[in-house]
Amino acid sequence: MVKKSIWMKTFLFTLILVLVVVLTTYIALYSFLPTFYYNLKKSNLEKQADELIVALKKSNINFYNNIINDFMVTNNLFVIPVDENGIPVSNLGAIIELKNFVKQSSQTMETTRNLPNSNVNLVVFSNLQPITEAREVLLKMLPYAILFSIIIAAIGSFIYSKRITNPILKISDTANKMANMEYCEKAYYGEEDEIGSLAKNLNLLYENLYNTIEEVKESNEKLKVEMEHVKELQKFKSDFMAAVSHELKTPIAGASGILEGMIDEIGIYKDRDKYLRECRRLMGRTSILVKELIDVSYIDSESLILSKENIDLNSLIKDILMAYEYQIEIKDIKINAENLDFSIYSDKKLITKAISNIILNAIQYTDEGKNIFIKACKEDNNLLLSIENEGSKIDEKNKDKLFEPFYREDKSRSRNTGGNGLGLYIVKEIFKVCSINFSIENSDIGVKFKMEMHTQNTHKSLS
Repeated sequence: MVKKSIWMKTFLFTLILVLVVVLTTYIALYSFLPTFYYNLKKSNLEKQADELIVALKKSNINFYNNIINDFMVTNNLFVIPVDENGIPVSNLGAIIELKNFVKQSSQTMETTRNLPNSNVNLVVFSNLQPITEAREVLLKMLPYAILFSIIIAAIGSFIYSKRITNPILKISDTANKMANMEYCEKAYYGEEDEIGSLAKNLNLLYENLYNTIEEVKESNEKLKVEMEHVKELQKFKSDFMAAVSHELKTPIAGASGILEGMIDEIGIYKDRDKYLRECRRLMGRTSILVKELIDVSYIDSESLILSKENIDLNSLIKDILMAYEYQIEIKDIKINAENLDFSIYSDKKLITKAISNIILNAIQYTDEGKNIFIKACKEDNNLLLSIENEGSKIDEKNKDKLFEPFYREDKSRSRNTGGNGLGLYIVKEIFKVCSINFSIENSDIGVKFKMEMHTQNTHKSLS
């Protein structure tokens, strides 16, 4: 609608303007032609009369008649000699010609010049009849001139309007697409004029606007991701606190009930020695849980600074196994440690905690009399350490949940087999802080935990 309107307006305006100019010119020509023609004839007549006098001055009086006759024939004029009273003089002019001339036309103009060296004046006449005929011809041609003018004006207006409006329409189409935020080609106009400047400015405006909107979209997406992350953290925090509350409440409630029974000497609780030991066990478990929570808080602390050093892997594993020697003997587990004479580069406190939790988890889920295999091998500049235990395998559906806080593989959440549920979560957080890649998978004999440790100046252990 807009395209047709601007083209049609331009076309009609141009057409009307051209027609007005043509008709005005034609009317002006018709109106002012007589006056212009009369002034032109008058000027020429005056000039020709002056030329006649000059020619007569240069000639002898005996040749005046011949010069005057030649002048009349050449210029289509009539010359009548008259005396001071305006009476024609016969010996210099042609009275017959004058009479014939007067009979032919009533529209004439004249000018008078004095004949040199005499008291005779020369009256020079010109016929004005042709100008009237010319006006009649113009008037008769007017309808044809109007028709021809309309045709020429229409063709010219069409070409002109197309030439003028096409660039504007193209820029308008581009602007509409830009307004709808459609990514489109830039507006192009090859001429270095105002329209070209408009196209360039429009392109620059759109490019800046498009880039700004894309940046805003990208920022919104990042903000959306961050908000989702914040929501996840809030949910995690809420779930974590609920789980902590549950884990702490259970042993405390149990110990509290036992103590009340012992104080009131109710039934089986009269055996104070037995149930004091049970209370100590429950409080010990609570103490371990609190210690684990302190470790989690330490690892998640923003002020945590890693203190990396070269650590002898062989000595580290021996120290950890020695700490769990009682549990290993109770379950008659066989430890198979191979090729551990390597050095790793990490934070000793954190890496000791992580590997200790992995080995303890392996001990808890290894069947009695079975084996645990600890192996290490060098690959490029990293050390691959694996800890594999014989026993039941992991349900593949729950493998990702193993590293969630307070999750236990057994559905009963038995603390006799599953600990407090923070061990592998702490391992994940430590490895994340230390930038260590790890994985857990089912093997042919049970479950294998693999980690890729960083090394620096790797060497064989001296122990």
